[in-house]
Amino acid sequence: MTPTLWWHEAWVARVGSAPTRPSSREESVQQVLARTFLGLEPADFLKYPLTDDGETVVKAIWNAAFGDGPNQLDWFVSEYELPVPVEWREEIGLTYRAPDFACGTGNRILIIELKTEWGSYTKAQITDFLRLARRLHPDADIDLLLLEERHRRANRNLDRRQRYAEMTWTQLAAILRAELPDHDLAIKLCGFLEENLAGAAAATSASAAAEPSAGERALAEREAPLDAFVATAVDQALHIAPAIEAAPMNTKVARGIDVPFASVADLRIAEVAVRDALLNAGHPGVSTWLWRKTSGGTPATPAGRDTGMELRIQPRR
Repeated sequence: MTPTLWWHEAWVARVGSAPTRPSSREESVQQVLARTFLGLEPADFLKYPLTDDGETVVKAIWNAAFGDGPNQLDWFVSEYELPVPVEWREEIGLTYRAPDFACGTGNRILIIELKTEWGSYTKAQITDFLRLARRLHPDADIDLLLLEERHRRANRNLDRRQRYAEMTWTQLAAILRAELPDHDLAIKLCGFLEENLAGAAAATSASAAAEPSAGERALAEREAPLDAFVATAVDQALHIAPAIEAAPMNTKVARGIDVPFASVADLRIAEVAVRDALLNAGHPGVSTWLWRKTSGGTPATPAGRDTGMELRIQPRR
């Protein structure tokens, strides 16, 4: 039985039905976006034509991110397979990578990667997407868009025919509302994005310093019981664990779990649950630890910044 996670209540309130991917907020958002763009739930890795509404909004996203999207789009893929050549597999640790969306026309390709969980982001993942896309499409103009902003437009290793941009969920919701004002599912999703995901970027800006952050509001106002927060922490940890295990031995990898717990006692309860879940799921190479301000260093997540403590997972060396 899938546990109730803390974002489920907001999803039902805004979207109007239970998420069909209840174990993953990211996959649930991806699924609704794909249905909005294609008019159906696509199979992974296959090319589909966009609906008229889908083409309108995807072109608007491309234009907003890069300023010069194409006049038409010929295909769209959910989970776009980028094969890893044999000589790179020891370094990357996978046989392929799969950004969430890709679309294109002629020799122009847009890749879109969605991130709803802070801890699932890695700079190496974005770098891999760029190099693998170039390997697969040596003559294409390749644009890569990250949703949501994570490294505040950090420099990327781009070749002369690649571009990189970041967009917030708030910006995406604004595009959906402007381009598809009568699309019921898209407008419902906008409500969820604006309520449940828009706070992450705002909390990182200097202008937000005087206002209560998203994490602080969650701690003050939350109605979900502790077990819902623990279930969310477990879900994030299981989502992140494969990348932790695949990290090269000579790298330091630790990821934060972006859940704002109210006390160290609650955090320790979550740690036990996460540790058990990792072992039961076959991830003995991943360990857990608690970070607090007294540990030194900086928080890895918005929740850690807001509360001064967070649960982290890392390779067991």
